[in-house]
Amino acid sequence: MKEEVGMKRRGALGALAGWVVVGVLVCSSTSAFATAEDIYENISGLTWSGIGAGGADFPLLAGGNALAGFSNASATYNPNGIGQYLFGQYYDVRTIDGDAQVTNIAIVNTNSNNHNLPTCTQTDVIQGRDGENCFFNQSTDIDLPKGGILAKVRFRESRYSSEVLDFNIALSCGEVWTARLELASSGFPQLISGDNVVTSVSGNFGAGGSLKTKPAFTAATPGVFRFPSTAPSNLVPDDAARGYIEVIGIADLPCEPVDNTTDKNPVPIDQKNGNTWVINANTFMATNALAAEALLVTSASGNSYGYPFDAISRFRPVIFGIQDGTGLRTSYADGTPSIPLSAVFGNETPNINDCLGFSVGGIPYTGSPECVRQFNLALHKGRLVGQYDISPVTAGKTNFVVTLPTKYRNCNASPSGALSKAYPQTPFACVANPGEEVTCTIYDRLENLAVGGFTSPSSTDRCFLPRELTILGLSGSINADEILALPDSALTPAGWVAIELDDDQQGNVLHREIFPDPLVHDILGGRVQGYRGLPSLGIKVQTYENGNVGGSYGAIVKMQADDPVLQVGQS
Repeated sequence: MKEEVGMKRRGALGALAGWVVVGVLVCSSTSAFATAEDIYENISGLTWSGIGAGGADFPLLAGGNALAGFSNASATYNPNGIGQYLFGQYYDVRTIDGDAQVTNIAIVNTNSNNHNLPTCTQTDVIQGRDGENCFFNQSTDIDLPKGGILAKVRFRESRYSSEVLDFNIALSCGEVWTARLELASSGFPQLISGDNVVTSVSGNFGAGGSLKTKPAFTAATPGVFRFPSTAPSNLVPDDAARGYIEVIGIADLPCEPVDNTTDKNPVPIDQKNGNTWVINANTFMATNALAAEALLVTSASGNSYGYPFDAISRFRPVIFGIQDGTGLRTSYADGTPSIPLSAVFGNETPNINDCLGFSVGGIPYTGSPECVRQFNLALHKGRLVGQYDISPVTAGKTNFVVTLPTKYRNCNASPSGALSKAYPQTPFACVANPGEEVTCTIYDRLENLAVGGFTSPSSTDRCFLPRELTILGLSGSINADEILALPDSALTPAGWVAIELDDDQQGNVLHREIFPDPLVHDILGGRVQGYRGLPSLGIKVQTYENGNVGGSYGAIVKMQADDPVLQVGQS
């Protein structure tokens, strides 16, 4: 019971003007898409019907198995930007030449709210087309998830990825949740939102319950960042003034909140008094329907640079999964041993440790290091490439932002800030100072090049990523962590940069991961031995100034990449 289809539910805020298929695998229901499949959101990637490395059984709600022939593809990068685990690779609230900077975020549940569409079927879910041209109704059908999403939103600081703010939101079908991040007088960022967040819960997963939402991060009571007690002692507020964002689908919800837990009549979103949501006893994992974007805004200069979040689909969060004699359950069956709903308020709950994946034989895995390895594989890059322009005619400035969103689970940080490997085969060197060594090659537009390091803050002929979010700038850049050295022979003030994440200057391998078992980890269902490079995300922030009119402009551009994969038997 929401607004009519096509109506927009809310305006701007401030400057912002697999889950796992369960039940009996019967595909006889009429599907809106016949046999078409989304290979990034279905249950099997490219290996359906026993093709390729398929043929594994699929665990079901009651502990049984589906028929063989469906390969169990695991967490994968979805280039289309929709999934269960999102990474917003860059927020920044530091001033730029005295101009205040804010970061606006918008998170959307892409499950349709069009009640006129056909009801989603199990076939739609298996094929990864659910919520697209079908509607998840409010029924308690145990064979299907619901279209609402209970999600965790988390902010991580730039140096060690320590969690500096986290909270939960309940997204109805088609809903957008927005917020603004700004710099507080304390030097830490603070979050302001007129939208609802989860404030209390009652009951258990596996037994049913409810949750309450209401606006909590108002201008009078913002969400203020802080370092957790377990964070390294050498962190300072400036480390948290930039960082990255995670949005993680935890569990499904009905498409709408309800009037009360007895009648359960759907009601609209209430941004003044909040809402009540029902948690069904047969709760499922969140659908692959989350998407988000961020806008970095400097109001005085009038600049606004936006980018979409990167998405992992088939994350299958299992922090509340249940282990029994028939294997790892993939949802919360009515009457099974239950977990308190209050567990969703825990720090680092969930994170990339908490996936559910399958070997080629259908054997489930969860936890570290298997889940970490699968995320490493999904996000790895062998090389990041981006163009720069620092022409004095337009006062061009270029920053490259490189985020290492899995390093915090590959490396352990001590109280003093020293790093050590979380497991032996990690691709990271886990050295806090000077950081992860990479190879930076800077070209002008006429093929002249230099392979080297930084001119500041200290001169070096080697290139490193000292943070888990590092900003590499060119001459004249603002707020960069390091300034790249241009070729002495450069004839143009523009060109391109290659950041080699796998090899050093002599071509020796710097970073790679070889999996102990080649039958465990996959890309779209196809099994691999490992990869070369580092799990990373890269964007370019380019700005210009027009001296004639006093204006400034620019854009955020995604860096291009190479993704070298090791086939079975390769090293």
